[in-house]
Amino acid sequence: MPLSGGGEFAVAPSAVIVHDPVGTGAVKALSVVSDPVVLQRDYLFREAPDPALYAEQHRAFVETIKQHVGQVHYLADLLDGDRSFGHAGTNPNQVYTRDALITIPWMPGRYIPGRMMAPIRRPEAAAMETAARALGLSAALRIPDHLVLEGGDVIPFSREGNRALLIGYGRRTQLPTLDFLARELIPWGVDEIIGVELAP
Repeated sequence: MPLSGGGEFAVAPSAVIVHDPVGTGAVKALSVVSDPVVLQRDYLFREAPDPALYAEQHRAFVETIKQHVGQVHYLADLLDGDRSFGHAGTNPNQVYTRDALITIPWMPGRYIPGRMMAPIRRPEAAAMETAARALGLSAALRIPDHLVLEGGDVIPFSREGNRALLIGYGRRTQLPTLDFLARELIPWGVDEIIGVELAP
């Protein structure tokens, strides 16, 4: 199915989900982790950010998004007491909402839930799925438990009119995941998947 101008940067999103981990205390909790090895290994941060500066920059980030996108939803509002927010509220990485929920411009109303590599990030997909369902979206497919797929490794774009996914693989997303996606999505969801091995 040829596509004209349907790449990620040619189609404006109708909505964006954001999450501020300062308001939940998740960022402040990093300041009590004194061992830098533990901080990076278990929490995926090289150093603990300053909560006040983090909050200020996140607010500016959200205001910038609002200038370009019609709907900006806070994860906490969409979950509204759902138990999946318990983990989201304590995880500073949940701010990267794109990693746990992949949307594709030419598949409106659908999403692919991520399967994260790091243990602290694995529950993120449940929170993001709850939020997506609250917005009326449904899953296009499910990634098997033995595979890893992180949304930050996925770029949808149009290549010569074809619906393509450029997917980086290596340390997080693995090559077998690309094989799985090709079997499940071609030809109905995408026309081609291009893998790029990422440097460690």
